[in-house]
Amino acid sequence: MVGTAAVEASAWARQKRCEMSNSLLANERLMAYLAGIALAIAWGSVLAGERPTILVLEDEALIALDIEAVLIEAGFNVAMAVSCAEAEAALEQLHPDAVLLDVQLKDGACIAVAKKLVERTIPFVVHTAYLGPERDEVFAHGAAAIQKPSNPGELVAAVRASIKRDTLS
Repeated sequence: MVGTAAVEASAWARQKRCEMSNSLLANERLMAYLAGIALAIAWGSVLAGERPTILVLEDEALIALDIEAVLIEAGFNVAMAVSCAEAEAALEQLHPDAVLLDVQLKDGACIAVAKKLVERTIPFVVHTAYLGPERDEVFAHGAAAIQKPSNPGELVAAVRASIKRDTLS
């Protein structure tokens, strides 16, 4: 039932994306709404012991919606965060199986979030346009680093590998 709700929310989001204007305000409202839905769905699935849950940290609405659809289709539950503050709040409420992390969100670099993931031994995949040497060393703890734009199959494979790597250690 939870999986069905996630798929329906994703389909609704794709439809709304086509209908919405490209205004920043409209995208932020949609992302906030979807983040709430995704967090509720993910939290419910964690309680039910179902599919692996991935927390996605992405502030670009169209990219986030695409990632969400790809991960849901691949069999994951998805919780979304569009800022470092939202990510930290989400991590207080649930323990995701892995995190797909953009280094730079609208409220800054996710250094504190990455440090929290390392402390809590939650595997993460860095998904960013900023793969240069100037990145903070905490991001080197990620299971993989994938540069945007990326191939959906590569993202899914990296997320699956990070979960398998975590269960083997």
